[in-house]
Amino acid sequence: MQNILKAQKVFGKLDGCLAGIVHALLVPVVLLKNDLAAKGGPVGVWNTGLRLLLVALNLRQHLQVREAISGPHTKGILAVYPRVVYRYTLPYLAMGFSRRARLEMLKGHYEFINTELSSGFFAQILNESLVIWERVLEDSHFSIVMAGPCLHREGDLTLIFKMDGTPLYKLAFSIIDFSLLRLPVKALENPSDSALYVGQVQGCPGHFESIRKSTKACLDVAPPDLLMAALFGVACALRINVVAGVDSESNLSFH
Repeated sequence: MQNILKAQKVFGKLDGCLAGIVHALLVPVVLLKNDLAAKGGPVGVWNTGLRLLLVALNLRQHLQVREAISGPHTKGILAVYPRVVYRYTLPYLAMGFSRRARLEMLKGHYEFINTELSSGFFAQILNESLVIWERVLEDSHFSIVMAGPCLHREGDLTLIFKMDGTPLYKLAFSIIDFSLLRLPVKALENPSDSALYVGQVQGCPGHFESIRKSTKACLDVAPPDLLMAALFGVACALRINVVAGVDSESNLSFH
């Protein structure tokens, strides 16, 4: 009986490994087909094919990323945004990071969530029900909620400032290993192992007047300042004492 149980355990691990390999090999084909239909040109498809070739050549590292994202707390994102496992194959968070650094950042972010946060955290993230702050001012309801990945790869968590339920401003960030920032050794005293890296602080298009109104209602504190204050609160809750941010020249939206 013990030998049977051991064999079942081994075959269970083998099935999981094979499923990961099949996912890594078949999903890129679907993505390539979708890119061909969406872009309708050879250049975009060529670039996609090159990225997927690099995935195949570095399959072990790619499977590590998929394993991190498929953790017990975050696996639900694959049903909503299956391309998340390929984010590192393009510029991620900022223009200057190498492909290897991007891979480690993406993997480390999801490993952190799965090991350091509760099981209900990411479920609230996916449906934008995690409210960080809210207040009624001048007959308007203001709130900051935490949501999932920024679609422009500028962060895998997003703080959204809303007025009466309408998004006005967003701040996207990821939780990364501090060492990946490659700062001078004496840049900080006793830095935490992890850092919050901000890849985007940006207003939502078409809401300039609402942003102006919200700033006035919040005693002339602008939405990006409120989002940064909320981010510092998140950092404190996670016991992280390093917050870094992209510069304007390296910003993905700028490019």
